[in-house]
Amino acid sequence: MAGRRRGGRRGSDRLLIANLGDSRAVICRQQGHHLGVFRLSDDHKPGRPDEQKRIEGNGGVVDMQGVWRVFTPGPATFGGRSLLWGLAVSRAFGDLLMKEPQRYGCTGCTGALVSAMPEITTCELNISEDRFLVLACDGIWDVLSDEEAITVCSEHKTADQAAQALVRRAFELGSDDNLTAVVIGWQPEEATEEKKQRLD
Repeated sequence: MAGRRRGGRRGSDRLLIANLGDSRAVICRQQGHHLGVFRLSDDHKPGRPDEQKRIEGNGGVVDMQGVWRVFTPGPATFGGRSLLWGLAVSRAFGDLLMKEPQRYGCTGCTGALVSAMPEITTCELNISEDRFLVLACDGIWDVLSDEEAITVCSEHKTADQAAQALVRRAFELGSDDNLTAVVIGWQPEEATEEKKQRLD
């Protein structure tokens, strides 16, 4: 989901986020004595207005069934079975039936109901203020707000410990979805150079 690229000016870094699905990228930024929380991606849920417009424009149905889901307008034949298929994300890598429902006998569709096109955003990094980045799947965000996740992570000294604590906390709160989290931290170049000198 994330990549780091050195910018044109000295000390400048940019973070590129390519998002596809309902995982989320959140950055923690030191703001004086407080931690600021900034969301760097927008979840691809079928109920998101622009996603719903695209889905319905291609003949799909968006409905609330526990969560917002995209459905084929009628049954399709997949794996030898007739199915009325639904999915809780509007963009994904897999889910062939939702990419080309008309190929599987579903009438009324004119295009992909689920897209494999990522949304790409970039942000400037200030590594003297930006402390760490959290990448996590929907099982985390179903039970924790961005702010709560950052608070859990900030209580730990290493990125590994922070990620493990985040998964544990989501499990304790009763998340019933898969739980995956990655925490990425970085150091200013000065600290990296000092560390190199100590190792030499």
